[in-house]
Amino acid sequence: THNSGITPQGVTVVAKKRFGGAPPPPPISVEEVAAARDAWINSVQQLDVDATTLLYDTENVRLLGTVDTEDNKLRNNHALIHEYFTHFLSNDKIVAKFPEVTEDNIIQLGPNHVIFSDYYTFELTKHGKTRMAKAKFSYVYRRKTGHQGLLIATHNSGITPQGVTVVAKKRFGGAPPPPPISVEEVAAARDAWINSVQQLDVDATTLLYDTENVRLLGTVDTEDNKLRNNHALIHEYFTHFLSNDKIVAKFPEVTEDNIIQLGPNHVIFSDYYTFELTKHGKTRMAKAKFSYVYRRKTGHQGLLIATHNSGIT
Repeated sequence: THNSGITPQGVTVVAKKRFGGAPPPPPISVEEVAAARDAWINSVQQLDVDATTLLYDTENVRLLGTVDTEDNKLRNNHALIHEYFTHFLSNDKIVAKFPEVTEDNIIQLGPNHVIFSDYYTFELTKHGKTRMAKAKFSYVYRRKTGHQGLLIATHNSGITPQGVTVVAKKRFGGAPPPPPISVEEVAAARDAWINSVQQLDVDATTLLYDTENVRLLGTVDTEDNKLRNNHALIHEYFTHFLSNDKIVAKFPEVTEDNIIQLGPNHVIFSDYYTFELTKHGKTRMAKAKFSYVYRRKTGHQGLLIATHNSGIT
């Protein structure tokens, strides 16, 4: 008889002793991560580009910054990281609000690396105007021989769905800001878009978009069309999209669950919709996800579309 079975202790790796028989270094502590976090906060709030850049390692490093896009995807050296912070720290004042470092928001990645992930908020002030940006972050910190304190190996920061909002000041002699945009206002804007699209009216559809600070990332667009940021390019898109013989657009109802307020004059409406597109007697069905950022604008009746992002599911 031969009975052999793994015990509850399972299979473990026997650590090799290194550095002349010394045991491996202890895991990176919460206190070390907190010190690295504070160093970053201090240099950013002092708007010190050079000091902030030096917090990142010089090799095997990566920054995917909060305000970066895919065009900036290879920030893997100090020159490109310095370039990023030259732009980001050009504000007149920055307040960075981080959570506390705890065992719950760090993960050990071996004796010399740890990842710190959570959510943070920035208050960015320039020319007297303050914007609030809510973002999610992951910092991979590296312990490096000969260097005091941890270095940043990877920093990934992305805007959350709350996005960037303008911190409202009281205006008009101390009057309160306008009320939030209502479900009814969003529903009216949604219906205006449905009606103009189903009527195949390119001009009327285009006029539903703002003329400034506007962006359309259409359902049938690709990255080659990524800068539809004016009426001419938006009109071009709908000239193609509305060339069908018939379109039926099926949207969900607007509720408090599928809109998010982005300050007193902006709201985002996100959900899923379906199009029935008929051309030459043939009907195709397209299912897509959407986000409309609507803008309330002085002197304009009804909401305008500031951003429209639509992608096939």
